[in-house]
Amino acid sequence: MTHAMGEVLDSLPVLREQAIASVDDLISLMGAGRSLGVDVPADDELREPLARIGQFDVTALADDAHRLAAAHRAVADQLHWLPEQQIRLDDGWSGASGDATTALLVAHQRRAESDLGVLRTVSESTSSAASGIDRLLRTWYVTVARCSCPIIAGVPIAELPAAVLTGTVPLSLVAADIASRVRLFLDTADTTVRTLDEILHTLNRATEGLDVETYPDRGHGRSDVNHPAPQRMSVDFSDNPPAQRDHDEGGSGGGAEREVQPSDRTVEHENVDVPLTLPQPDGGHPVSYTHLRAHETLS
Repeated sequence: MTHAMGEVLDSLPVLREQAIASVDDLISLMGAGRSLGVDVPADDELREPLARIGQFDVTALADDAHRLAAAHRAVADQLHWLPEQQIRLDDGWSGASGDATTALLVAHQRRAESDLGVLRTVSESTSSAASGIDRLLRTWYVTVARCSCPIIAGVPIAELPAAVLTGTVPLSLVAADIASRVRLFLDTADTTVRTLDEILHTLNRATEGLDVETYPDRGHGRSDVNHPAPQRMSVDFSDNPPAQRDHDEGGSGGGAEREVQPSDRTVEHENVDVPLTLPQPDGGHPVSYTHLRAHETLS
């Protein structure tokens, strides 16, 4: 039971609620000190830092860090399979179109590696910022709760003026206690605000420029892919006989001799495009190149 309560008390939302609830005790303590002639800050000066710091949602930042880490793992997993796909392409698809497809795969692998580095930088920076802010806010809320303890020298706040008048509690002790609480509260508030700004500024600097588009415009093609030049096939699939073609081209049948290839449509040539299917290692259904391209991670 004690262990479970400790876990609950360590949670940031619970610490925040406790600090908000206890600030009224701190204000009451300042009021008691004011009635005894002790110089204390105004009530709004105590409420303002708590409200300002409480506006920061570190939980949302931590959620962003988790999502970025998941995206990094997903890209890394996809990148792991690209070299194998390249080898299978080289082995299973020859010709100009196969070379072009391999070039596209290599270019995609390079872009995925670049995206992986960006994701790692953003993920690690965001995670570090969220962790540092979480510890900072925990320290702040615990400090507020301790400064708001409604007892001075074992005397509750409501009984404090009477204890001072009767001499049970020296006024100098009350003044020193209240002054130390005010100093601790205001110094911790100032340090917390400045450190929050510094962490966020560091996060912005670490991720500055990473959102700039570095890829060429898809509408104008990709300069990082070497497109093979079109090649003429030596197989003639025309329905006209050789003699008729000679006549159509000018009737110069007695010109230079040229070799006429058989018009067998089943002749294979290395430059003839052949639809590609990639066999799966586990014996599943083939995956077409169009399907592979449709699942690019970050293109």
